[in-house]
Amino acid sequence: MFRFFVKILFLLITMLHTTLSSASDSTRWNTFNSKLQLHNTNRWLTTANAAGIFFNTNPRYTSFEGSYELMNGAFHKVHDTDNGNLTKIKAEGYNSINDRLVLYGNFSYQKTNKDSIRWNATYDPYKGSPYIIADTLTGASYTYEDYNLQGKAAFQFSDSWIIGGNISYYAAIAAKALDPRPENTVNGIDISPSLIYQTSSLKIGFNIGIHTSKEVIDYKVEKTNFNYSYFYFKGFGFYTRAIDQQTSRYQSQNNLYAALQIENQFNDLKSLTEIQFNKGIQQTDDERVKNKKLYAGDWESTNADFSQHFKWTPNKVTHLLDFKADFLSGKGIEYTQNKKESGDLTEYITIAKNKKYTQKKLDGKLDYTFLKKHKNGFQNWMIKITTLASHHAEKYYYIPEIFSMSYFNLGTSAMFHKNFYPGKFHFCPTIKGQYFKNINKKLVLHNDPEITKYQQIDLFLADFNYNTTDVFQSEANLKIGYSHGDIKSIDQVYVDIGAVYTKPTKTNQKYLNITFKLGVLF
Repeated sequence: MFRFFVKILFLLITMLHTTLSSASDSTRWNTFNSKLQLHNTNRWLTTANAAGIFFNTNPRYTSFEGSYELMNGAFHKVHDTDNGNLTKIKAEGYNSINDRLVLYGNFSYQKTNKDSIRWNATYDPYKGSPYIIADTLTGASYTYEDYNLQGKAAFQFSDSWIIGGNISYYAAIAAKALDPRPENTVNGIDISPSLIYQTSSLKIGFNIGIHTSKEVIDYKVEKTNFNYSYFYFKGFGFYTRAIDQQTSRYQSQNNLYAALQIENQFNDLKSLTEIQFNKGIQQTDDERVKNKKLYAGDWESTNADFSQHFKWTPNKVTHLLDFKADFLSGKGIEYTQNKKESGDLTEYITIAKNKKYTQKKLDGKLDYTFLKKHKNGFQNWMIKITTLASHHAEKYYYIPEIFSMSYFNLGTSAMFHKNFYPGKFHFCPTIKGQYFKNINKKLVLHNDPEITKYQQIDLFLADFNYNTTDVFQSEANLKIGYSHGDIKSIDQVYVDIGAVYTKPTKTNQKYLNITFKLGVLF
C-alpha cells in the first residue's frame, strides 16, 4: 500500500512541476501565508462545494511540506496518549489550467506512534459511535499510518454555470506491539459532484455526496496458550465481556449528504450562506460474521450544519465575520439475537432491536477577523477573535434505569500575527490564547450492583471530567521564509516552529504539543 501511494505522490509532483514550469512567467509569488489569503479571498473554499475553487484569485499555488510533532502530558481523553509523536508529509496545489478549468490535488502520508493506549482497539474511538472494542492490556504502544488522496475540479461551461466535483480516498492501518495485538485496516471513499449558477451579484451552489468506509479489527496473538478478556463497549461505560484467545470485528460506514450555498454581493460587502445535511449509519458485525450482533450495535446519526460568512473589503483592509452552528443527533441500536445452527451453517436471527443510547450535540462558533495588507501586496498583520459555545447530552437506557449526562461550555480565543519582509526573508510570529469555561453540567448515575457490574464507570467519568474542566490554552508560533528569486518555479522555502500548551485551571495536569515543519512553495 505504501509503495502505491509513493508512486501516486511522485506522479503528482511530476504533473505539478510540468504545469508550474509552464506558468513560471507569472509575477504572482506565493508565501507561507498564501493559502490563508486564498481562503480569506475566496470564501467558497470554506464550503463543501468543489466548484467553488473556480473563484480562486491566485492562478497557482503548490506546497510540499514535511512535519514532526511531539505530544506529552497527562491531560487528555481516556483513549488518548501520554506520549506520542507524529510524522507527516503533504503535497497540495491549485492550478488554473485556463480561463475555464481549475484543478486541485492533495496527497498526505502520516505516521503516528502513541504510547500507553488504554481501553481501545478502534482506529478512531471518538468519531461518534459508542461501539468500540477493547482489551485490558495497558502500556502498549499503538502505531497508526494514514494515506489520503484528494482531487477537485471546476469547469465553467457557460457564463452562468460552473460544474465541479470532489473525490477523496483514504486508507489506514494500525497495530499494537503486545498480545493481544489488534490490527486495524481502514479505507474509505468520498464522491461529491457540485454545481454553481452565477449572475453579476448572485451565486447559488448545490452539491450532493456519498461517503462509504469500512474498518476491520483483527486481534492476533503470538502466545497461543493464553486467553484474554475483551470488552465490547456500548456507551456510557457499559460493556459485554468475552474471554477468548482471539476475536475480530467489522464496521461499515455509509453517509449521504447535501449542501446548498447562496452568495450575495452589495458593493464591498459579500455574504455567503451554506446549509448542510448529513445522514449516516455505521453497522457493526462481531467476528466478521455478517449480521452477528451479540455484542455489537448500529449507530445512526443526523447532522445539520449552518454557516454564514460576511466579507467587507474597504481600501486595503479586510473584515471577516463568520458564524457556524452544528447540530448532531445520534442513536445506538442494540440487538437481541438467537443463534441457529444447521449443519455447518450458523445464522444469527434478530428477534428484537432496541434504542439503548442517544447523543445530542449543538456547537456554535463566531469569528471576527481583521486583516491588513503590506505595501508589497502581501499580508501584513491579522487579528482574530473567536467565541465558542457547546452543549452535549447523552443517555443510556438500562431499563428500568436511565443514565444521563449533559454539559454546556463557553470558550473564547484571541490570535495575532505580524509579518516582516526584510530583503529576501519573511518572518511571521503568532501568539494565541484560548479559555474554555464549563457553565453547567449534570450527571445522573445509578448504583444498583446488578447493573453497574456491567459498567466501567471510571472510563466514562474520565472523559466527562475532561470535557467539563475549565481550561486555558496558549499557543506560540514562528514562521521563517526565504525567497531566493533566481530558482525557477520555487517561490519560498520556509520553516514553521510552534507549541501549544494546555492547562486545566484547577489541577496540575497539562498537555504539550511541539511541532516543526519544513516546506517549499511554488
